[in-house]
Amino acid sequence: MRMPEAVAKIHGPRWCGNQAQESNKNPGFCEKRSGKPQGADMSISLKLRFVAGRYAIARLAPDGPIPGWASGPGFSAIIRADDELTIVCHENRVPEGVEAEHGWACLRTIGPFDFQATGIVHSLIGPLSSNGIGVFVVCTFDGEHVLIADRDRDKACDLLAAAGHTFID
Repeated sequence: MRMPEAVAKIHGPRWCGNQAQESNKNPGFCEKRSGKPQGADMSISLKLRFVAGRYAIARLAPDGPIPGWASGPGFSAIIRADDELTIVCHENRVPEGVEAEHGWACLRTIGPFDFQATGIVHSLIGPLSSNGIGVFVVCTFDGEHVLIADRDRDKACDLLAAAGHTFID
């Protein structure tokens, strides 16, 4: 299967840029705003929360062992690919000298979601990436974790709220 076909099969037509489905906009939402942000998909409204802490995304050798510092409280993810081992965890656990990007905040969707649901990830990253906010996405069985630079936290909240998403504590 070629890559675009695989993406379409997993994420549905919205992900591939095909015509969007009919929108179910909430007419009373964000009346005080001047309009929806570029890239917003108002047809999906998700509940989101920030996961406590600041995170780092570390890269290790592809054939290396999973280090002990990768485990601990809070969100963590271990992804092994042919060419790297990526670890996401609280930034204070990553030892000095390990190649890592620090200073990430973690947003989490409140799921679970049907595995056949389409557009969930797109509804989150669209408003962010279309407005200059980089993302690192990790999907789990029950939801999505979207890491953004901590310095973009307030802007991301505004953009996601304008796109129809709700933040809970």
